[in-house]
Amino acid sequence: MRNIENRNDSTAMIKLYRIARELGVAVEEIIAADDAEPSADGDPDHARLPAPSGDRR
Repeated sequence: MRNIENRNDSTAMIKLYRIARELGVAVEEIIAADDAEPSADGDPDHARLPAPSGDRR
């Protein structure tokens, strides 16, 4: 997320949606994880994404 600072940039958002699709999560989950508290080790880059909501088969 640190490379996607401006959410008004359509190119950056397209990249974010592609990343989300590859991970099997919603963009909103990625954004929420980015805005969430840092991980237990204190490193915000280690924040965990929620489990995917759908089956990835």
